[in-house]
Amino acid sequence: VQMTTLSMLRVNTYSLVLLMLIRTCNAGQAWTGPNSRVSSGGVALVSEDGLRQWRPPSYKQRLGITQSNFESRNVSSGRWQNNGHLDIEDAP
Repeated sequence: VQMTTLSMLRVNTYSLVLLMLIRTCNAGQAWTGPNSRVSSGGVALVSEDGLRQWRPPSYKQRLGITQSNFESRNVSSGRWQNNGHLDIEDAP
């Protein structure tokens, strides 16, 4: 009985993490808007006006966590001035 409970817990934890990843991706698409494009580096989505960027979840070795980044700036080119993080706990 205990082994079955542990297996179910692992499946449920994985399902919750997967749901969080999907919600994070939806939030990123909402952040960048309907006409967003893939960044020149091929890693992020950039809003049509170039003022918002979203980087999908990735594992940050130095921090030991998985994060997604929501970035913004006041002009459509140059450095990103603001960078918000969404931490995803227990990500695979």
